[in-house]
Amino acid sequence: MKERTVYMILFVTIIFSFSILDLSAINPEADASIQIRQETVTKFLTAVGDLSNTEKFSVVGLSGSYRWLVQNPNIIFSPGKALFTADVTITINPDNITTKSQANGEVSVRYDNETNKISIRVTKAIVEIKAKILGNMIKIAEIDLAKYYTIAFDFPGPKPFESVVDVKMPDGKIKKLSIVTNPVLSIAEGAIVVGTSMQYKPIP
Repeated sequence: MKERTVYMILFVTIIFSFSILDLSAINPEADASIQIRQETVTKFLTAVGDLSNTEKFSVVGLSGSYRWLVQNPNIIFSPGKALFTADVTITINPDNITTKSQANGEVSVRYDNETNKISIRVTKAIVEIKAKILGNMIKIAEIDLAKYYTIAFDFPGPKPFESVVDVKMPDGKIKKLSIVTNPVLSIAEGAIVVGTSMQYKPIP
């Protein structure tokens, strides 16, 4: 079976949701905040569906093939961290031995202040393939699901579109104010929250 790699890029409209989390409690100094719920990411993974592949192995004089199947992928947000989980079924031939386990992986969450984008990426999700050979459990292969779930979620961040604001004064003159932002990214229970505090400084 031809190896399949999934490239996923998701662009979404900014959604301000204040009913799920108290954003001010998470980023108390933020003037603006954006929340991305884990359900948003998981729904996209669910729409992609199951992933599977069949590969060959040869170890300790034994050769054959194994098929891996990934189902129910999730990205879970909890305070301070993000994790990737999925159900994995391994079938080893020629004996048609089937085992099931859960894959747990690492997820990187970053905010780029220059591009104003929030990125979520699976960086590592190792699954070991083992078989009983001569009475001992031997690792015959290892797969990193991050290789197949090459996920690139890019969400717009909370940075204002303008960096300079013109204010018309009573005498008709224009006063220019620069907007200086300081972003703060927090991973809370069930969501990522990116906030930014803004300072306005007169431009001489």
